[in-house]
Parts: sequence; structure tokens; C-alpha cells
Amino acid sequence: MIVSALVYMAVTGHPPLMGGSERPAQVGDLGDHPGDEFGETTLQQVVDLFGPWHIRVDDEDVPQGTLLLLHQNGAVEVSSTTVEFKPAEWQSSHPFTLQEVSVHGNTAEVRTNQQHTFTVDFDQPFVLEQEPNQAHLVHDDGTVYSTPIQQLRPQPSSETTT
Repeated sequence: MIVSALVYMAVTGHPPLMGGSERPAQVGDLGDHPGDEFGETTLQQVVDLFGPWHIRVDDEDVPQGTLLLLHQNGAVEVSSTTVEFKPAEWQSSHPFTLQEVSVHGNTAEVRTNQQHTFTVDFDQPFVLEQEPNQAHLVHDDGTVYSTPIQQLRPQPSSETTT
């Protein structure tokens, strides 16, 4: 545990958030308000609800729908849960935290205002560390969709990553 915490700190630049409680997610964990009336969500709430997490290793395949956490320093964490893409809950957007989105084959590259470039699969949900109250994804036509993180309900991943 200590070694993995030290590796985590070396990669992300801060101590582990120690997310991933064993209790199942409950409706209302991140907010009880329907529609656009959501309150602010903290990074710790996202980590707790969608954890446990692990650092993504170069080009690691992740199951479709697995939530990614993109850190300001360029590190990527992978959730052990998946979220379902329900188009009615997502809206086309232009998040100010994303400077550029480009499509390459079966993936998209997103560049943040922190000048980090991340590669994500199409329709792969992700959360930016500096904006934990929103989840985003890029569709195969390059359109970015966003939804309040409270709209997502974690489901156990059908595949296990090590």
C-alpha cells in the first residue's frame, strides 16, 4: 500500500485521494436536485462514488463506458465502474477547459487549457480534475458532449483491469 501510494504521488504530484468505498452508489450521493439545479461536486465526491481507481498505463485498453479522470498534470486514472451513455442526458458543448479536440481513427485527442493532450476512445466518458462537476465525451464526429456528473450512475465494470 505504501509503495503504491508513493508511485501514485510520483505520477500525479499529490497524495492519493483514497477513493473507492465499498458501499454501492446511492441516488442522491452527488445531489438530490433534478435538471440543472445541481450543486457543486467536489473531486473527492467523484473519486469516492466512481472508485476505486488506478493509474492508466500507456495505451491500456479500458472497457467501453469506463469513466476516466484526467489530471491537470497529464496523469489519467481509470475507474473500476462504468457509466451508460444515454444521449438524452448529454448535450453538445464547448467546455472552456478543452482547447482542442481532434479525431484520429477510432480515438479522439483532447487538449486541455493546461496544455496536456489526452487520447480517449469515442464515447469514453471523462472528468477533468479542475472541473469535477461535469463529465464529457467525444463522439466519432468530433462533437463534445457534456452532462452534470450527478446524471451518471456507476455500474460495476464487466471487465476487470489490473
